[in-house]
Amino acid sequence: MSNLIELTNIGKKFHNGQEEVFAVKNISLCIEAKAYMAIVGPSGAGKSTLLHIAGGLDEPSSGTVAYKGKNIYEMKEAERAFWRNRKIGFVFQFYHLIEELNILENIAIAACGRLTKSAFKTALTLLQYLNMEERKNFFPSQLSGGERQKIALARALINDPELILCDEPTGNLDKDSQDKVVELLEKLNTEKQKTIILVTHNLELAKRAKKIITIKSGEIADS
Repeated sequence: MSNLIELTNIGKKFHNGQEEVFAVKNISLCIEAKAYMAIVGPSGAGKSTLLHIAGGLDEPSSGTVAYKGKNIYEMKEAERAFWRNRKIGFVFQFYHLIEELNILENIAIAACGRLTKSAFKTALTLLQYLNMEERKNFFPSQLSGGERQKIALARALINDPELILCDEPTGNLDKDSQDKVVELLEKLNTEKQKTIILVTHNLELAKRAKKIITIKSGEIADS
């Protein structure tokens, strides 16, 4: 199977006064198309930083990120933003839903920043896939945490991305809701052939992925 994205000798450093602090140190990682990978490690290990670098959100201090062979950080900023919007779906610990919009609108607006007829049609199809069509006119405040995270996932899928990057998506949820969100990720991987990278501190959930990468102090400890 071909690699969808390749990270080569990735480093990311920050300055803390006079001191240089490395969040990520010389990490190389290949992610195959249709993979389901979990990245685990203690808080502050560099998991989220690595995920953001892979998704084009945070430029590394050193190394390259190639998507289907093309270095994304050699793209102009506008080109990379367009690539990120079309090819990557992000799901975070906090749902970032717009409280003033209903659920259908929250999903549809992620298509192109506008509420178009086409976007509404796709959003409704996603809600049907998630068995949440009856919630389409609800507002975020009317949903449970697990339901809100499902809507965040639907929003991430609106542009039919190849790669879904999940940063602690179950961190705020109870066990039942955690299981339902991970079951949905598994379903997206097997039925929709989505490539998924899940950052989590929950080893029980991570073990359900097809591959686990452990990061400690900014480096890969084992896989």
